[in-house]
Amino acid sequence: MRSFRIYSIITLCYILLGLASSSCRRWSHNGDIDGYWQIQTIEYFDPASDHKTVTEVVDFNHDRDDEGNLLTREYIAVGLELLQCYYGDKMHPTPAANGLINYNKKQNILIVDFRGTSSEATRRKFGIFGDPATLKIRKVDSHKLVFESSGAIVTCNRF
Repeated sequence: MRSFRIYSIITLCYILLGLASSSCRRWSHNGDIDGYWQIQTIEYFDPASDHKTVTEVVDFNHDRDDEGNLLTREYIAVGLELLQCYYGDKMHPTPAANGLINYNKKQNILIVDFRGTSSEATRRKFGIFGDPATLKIRKVDSHKLVFESSGAIVTCNRF
């Protein structure tokens, strides 16, 4: 009787282990790029120029609007297969654009397909040009993300 109980408990443990290991859980393989990023600066340049001469810099830490208020913050969230662009208060952000991503870690390229969910003008406010947009990751670690689109270099901090 005692050995039957032990075998029953062991069998139950194997069944639970099997169920837990075969559950439908999605796992992200994007590494450090996953997370919530607050845009610090956007350096716009002329896409036609070979030298990428900066034509305008937007600094969200110092630049002010016409009334003297700091510019509205912009955020990017990356997770699993989705990139989302937000603006406004970080406690109540307003969604602006959503895109499906394909991240190639070896080439440091992030391709974002917005599928017509937002206008080109809206995406440009985040330094993202084109649909689909190709973003070259210049730097990514646990604190900072710097990427280059076809018309801007965007620097973000994790928050």
